[in-house]
Amino acid sequence: MRIAHQGPMPTYAASLTRSDTRRQSYLSAIEQRACKRGGVHTRLNSVADTRTPPLSRSGFDDQNAVADERITKQLFGYRIGGFTGPADATEGRLYMHLEDIDKSQYRQRFRIVFVAIVVVLTIVSLGTSTLLIALLGTPGESHFWLNVAGVVVGAAVVVLTLIQLRQHPYLREVVYVWDLKQQLNQIYRKQRKIEPLVEENDPDAIAIMYFFYRGSQQLYELDDNTITMDTIGLKLRALERRIEDLGITVTTDSYSKAMLERF
Repeated sequence: MRIAHQGPMPTYAASLTRSDTRRQSYLSAIEQRACKRGGVHTRLNSVADTRTPPLSRSGFDDQNAVADERITKQLFGYRIGGFTGPADATEGRLYMHLEDIDKSQYRQRFRIVFVAIVVVLTIVSLGTSTLLIALLGTPGESHFWLNVAGVVVGAAVVVLTLIQLRQHPYLREVVYVWDLKQQLNQIYRKQRKIEPLVEENDPDAIAIMYFFYRGSQQLYELDDNTITMDTIGLKLRALERRIEDLGITVTTDSYSKAMLERF
């Protein structure tokens, strides 16, 4: 294991006093941005990585990508909704952490947000369509496409507003459930490829399906989907027995989005 410090000092300046600066500078794009904030970066080295890299090399070896990503998560974590990822939010959401959600509060806020979306969409769409018809419309001709344009503008306004308000505390439960649904949908699309590997005791497949069952269980509880809950409960208990028989430890935090890239 190597521990290196990479602060805001430029590489060429640091090299005047630190002979090993060149080696420290070979970080991934995610970690370079994180290190500009100051801090400690830890990574696991392979045998191939023990020699000094050439000047043209950038980033880590592909074989260390997963280990580096998990370590970076622990050191430079941030939170968006229920997701955890690198310090730079533009790199996307890599990890999903299941949180305890107040069911009554979630349902109340979801209804309010839904009504607000409908009201804003209606007002903006009608207002935009009326304005476009007044400016561009021709008497006696169809205004279908102008009405469509009004709806598109209304939808764009709603989407942009939700993006801007995503971090608002009032939307925490709503955003969390939305993110959870998106993550579960990604797993569901690859479920047929993942489930056979669970039977082969593949660690990543087990972690993915464990997260899928637990996340689905929480989602169905919030939506009062008691029928599907029984099926998920049976599959989850079967998977937990397999995990126990294997003598391994698996939690919902064992899952990361990067695992899906294998399938």
